[in-house]
Amino acid sequence: MPCICVTSLILSLILVPSVGAGATGTLRTFVDPSAGYGFLDRAVLGARHTIDLSMYELEDATMEADLVARARAGVDVRVLLDSEYGIKDVNAPAAAVLTRGGVHVAWAPSSQIFHAKYFVIDGSALYIGTGNLTAQYYSSTRDFWVLDQGRADVDAASTTFSADFSDRSAPLSTGSGDLVWSPGSTNDLVSLIESARHTLLVENEEMDSSTIEAALAALRAQFPARFEAARTEQQLRDENAKILGKKGELTTALKSLGTLPAAERRTAGQTINAAKKQVQRALEVRRVELERRRVDLEPDTYLVHDT
Repeated sequence: MPCICVTSLILSLILVPSVGAGATGTLRTFVDPSAGYGFLDRAVLGARHTIDLSMYELEDATMEADLVARARAGVDVRVLLDSEYGIKDVNAPAAAVLTRGGVHVAWAPSSQIFHAKYFVIDGSALYIGTGNLTAQYYSSTRDFWVLDQGRADVDAASTTFSADFSDRSAPLSTGSGDLVWSPGSTNDLVSLIESARHTLLVENEEMDSSTIEAALAALRAQFPARFEAARTEQQLRDENAKILGKKGELTTALKSLGTLPAAERRTAGQTINAAKKQVQRALEVRRVELERRRVDLEPDTYLVHDT
């Protein structure tokens, strides 16, 4: 999660709305490791005019060869690499290969952590990802990439890349309302969390933001509140079905555990089961309250004997 870290600023690029699998409007998603990284190689090799790449770690001989091949074919290729937190040593071999091959390489300022991972191809396609270009981890790491061809988003990313590449201080522009950068993305992410009405799935390698964590906790607390809003037992049963029914929110989350890497399933399962128990307790508490209210409202009945 983007955050202020010691004296360094972490720069990341984030698409705010949740995006389903496949294509949605001008967006298309790729889920790794199943998707593989061939789609990025094809995008690079298909470039005709320009390629801009911002990357935290680059250790992929195939991608390096792709970039060099396009540069030698006359495509203007620019690569911005992170240099903070010892990453410069990791990226140095790739930087040398690219420079020798005619690629324009720049190092991000040492005062900032450039954690953003994105390509802009021919000024018309923006690939935003969570994964570094480190080939040794492709087959074992869960990552997501989104192809965004929205004009406003592509232009905003291109403008920011050019400013970063030339080491110029420039305001971080936004796209069509769904593209944000850090530093400065916290409020947008909190707004996204607070906008959730039925489900919210969060997958993150690191979580150390009290603001984001508080927003997630508030969302989880909505489950009991939804039961509190029920005024009849039927309303209570309906709300419970939305959460714990066959197609309920938590049931769906439990079914999705199989899509996670084995190392992540246990922790995710424990989290979901804890939420399930919380919901069940809140359900029972509200059921008892409604039952008591029903009994209290019933008129007293007396048996009268005629003597």
